This record gives sequence, C-alpha cells and structure tokens, in this order.
Amino acid sequence: MTIHIDVLSAPSQVEEVLPFYRNITEVLRSEGSRESSRCLVIARNTDDIKPLQGRLESAAETEHGRQVLRDAALIVQTSGSTSGRTSLVALSADAMRAGADATHRVLGGPGTWVVALPLQHIAGIQMLVRAAAGNVDPVVPEGWPRFSPNSFAAAIRQAHAESARVYASLVSAQLDAVLSSGPDVVQSVASLNALLVGGGRIAPSLLDRAKAAGVPVHTTYGMTETSGGCVYDGVPLPGTKIKVESETGRVLLSTPALMDGYVDQETEWVNVDCERYFRTSDTGWLTSDGTLQIRGRVDEVIKSGGVKISTAQVTDVLEKMPEVREVFCIGIEDEVWGESLAALVVGEVPRIDVTDLAETLRARVRDELGNSHLPRTVVIAETLPRTSIGKVSIPAAREVIADAIRSGTAWRR
Repeated sequence: MTIHIDVLSAPSQVEEVLPFYRNITEVLRSEGSRESSRCLVIARNTDDIKPLQGRLESAAETEHGRQVLRDAALIVQTSGSTSGRTSLVALSADAMRAGADATHRVLGGPGTWVVALPLQHIAGIQMLVRAAAGNVDPVVPEGWPRFSPNSFAAAIRQAHAESARVYASLVSAQLDAVLSSGPDVVQSVASLNALLVGGGRIAPSLLDRAKAAGVPVHTTYGMTETSGGCVYDGVPLPGTKIKVESETGRVLLSTPALMDGYVDQETEWVNVDCERYFRTSDTGWLTSDGTLQIRGRVDEVIKSGGVKISTAQVTDVLEKMPEVREVFCIGIEDEVWGESLAALVVGEVPRIDVTDLAETLRARVRDELGNSHLPRTVVIAETLPRTSIGKVSIPAAREVIADAIRSGTAWRR
C-alpha cells in the first residue's frame, strides 16, 4: 500500500483553522487500509516541519515504522512537557472516530464545538474531529489562538444562534480566567451544554468555583495515545476499560480510540485477559464504584535522604489550602539530601511573605504526611509556567525555582 504523508503546520491564526479542519475531515472519511492512503502529520510550527520529515523518513525504513504507519490517518506529537522530547503517535481514522462518537454518546449528541485550544496537540485536534463526526463546522473565537474570555463568550453566543447544542474544551488556566471575568462572560460559559477541562491537574477550588457559577464542567483524563480524553469525571467513556497494576499502581487503558503505536519508538503494551492495554506513565486507583482517581505520574516520586516522597501527595495537601491558588511540587538537586522537595506556589493573597507562607504550608504537610514530606524550598510565582495546552512545563518550572534560589527570593530550609 502507498502512504501519502503530508506534514502540515498547525494553524496559527483564525483564517487557517477551517482549511485545517477540512484536511482533518478528509482523513477521517478514509475507510481503513487501501491501496493508497493519506496521512496527516501535525507540526507544531513551520520550523518543526523539516525535523519531523527526517524522523518520519528514518522510521519508514524500519519494519516497526512501516507497520505503525500502515493504517495511520493522523500523526500527532505528544506535548514533551516532561522531557522536552516529543513522541510521534499514530492514530487511525477508526480510532479518532471512536473517540468522538463515545464523547457524543456521553454528552447527549453532536453539536457545535467552540475552539479555544491550540491545534498542534490532541486536545485541540479532537475538537475538530468531534465537529467533523457531527458534520457541524466549529466556531473559532476572534483573536484565536490568544485566549480572551470575552471573545470566547461571544463565540459561544454565536454558536448558540446556529446550533441547539454547544460544547467547548478549556485548560484550567483558561477556566480560571473565565471565572475571574465579568458576569456576562460567566453566564455565557454556563450556557454551554458541556465544558470539558483537562490538560493536567485541576485544583479542587477551581472546580468548586466553576460548579458554583453553574458551569457544566467535566474533568477529562486521557492523552494523545488515546485520541484525547477517554475518562470523564473518573468514569470511562463507552468502550474504554481501565485496570490498575496491583504492584506499581500504573494505570492501564484499553479503548477503541487507542493509537496504533509510536512511529519511531517501541510502545509499552500489556496483555490482560487476551486484550491489549496501553501502559500509561500515570499512577492511580479505582474506587469501589469503578471511578478512576489519578495519583500522579510515575516520575513524580522522588527519593530524598533515602525516603520516597510522592510529589502528587504533597500537591494534593497544599492545593486544598485557602492560601494556595495553584501549586506545583517537584524534586530538585540537594547537596545534603541528594534530592529535596520544592513547591512553586501561586498564592491567593497578593504580596504574601514567602517565609510566612512556607511555614504555613509546612505545618499542614507535617500534620497530614509527616516531616519526611516537608518542602525544603518554597517559591512564590504570579503564575505557573505552562505549555500551550495547559500542562505545567517541568523544564520551565525548574528554571523559575533555580532563578529564585539564585536571586535569594526562595525560602529554603
């Protein structure tokens, strides 16, 4: 079979979105393996095209690469928020359609999607996939991809004039901006039939604010490898199955929306009861009613002075505190302990003293987790550094903490 691979740069302005959407629609209408097939590869920007082409050419020379590319309709890069290096995920048209159909079954049917996310990552692309599956063109807010709560609200009102059902997806920082806007904006967002929020941890206080404002918010869990969100509010979408490894706590996912594999690296599959599951890098547990709770990532466990510390556990404690708006915990190098815990905090109170904040945070952690889990570095920031899809950028967070240490503005113990 001949595969025609087209590397396209993701849209960077409003007028580029609909032509990009038409390309997505075309590959979605492909029907499995044929003598000739088109595959779209999404580059983050024009500078990304040539390196991507090189990676694809190298992959196509291997048996593994040819096998993964055989049925691929779309190749999307992971965010690279942890290591900085992206993985190339091959998704079939069947997988993407399955993800869109499952979402519409849960939300009550197709509708108009308001595009507020960037389109180089799966969360944004999946909005176009859902729009194509419902045969309804998306609505793009004025000024996109820059996010403006007012423009977003105006786009929602426009969509309501054209469609009975209107949906959108945001990341937590965008939701926070919406809820911090005027009542007209909040009222427009509350008029959505559903608002999906994902891209990483969502502070319980933010969810409480959204629900109190009447926003029909649904938290989503998923990844590029599962064609986007496949678990809503802890409940798997139709067709999705979840298992948790008893020894490691690793989350395993099986879904019709699952990728075919990574283009230029091996994929970690697990066979359970003769079914193929994707072994994620997340840890969690299932409640008695089958709801998935995510604890954190495998790499969120650090070892300080011989003691293992879950940064996710500490984050859970800190983000429930009234003094904390957002927080990100991470391990940093420590001459004495080898590695120690640092907390990057966005405070609810402006201009709070870092020493007072550090002592308050540490007292709460001491009460709930013990002395071994105390942050030894606390840095106050105006915002958490995030990628374009709302995930905290680990390299950027490390740099913010390092700058604070160098400048003497960090609290250290």
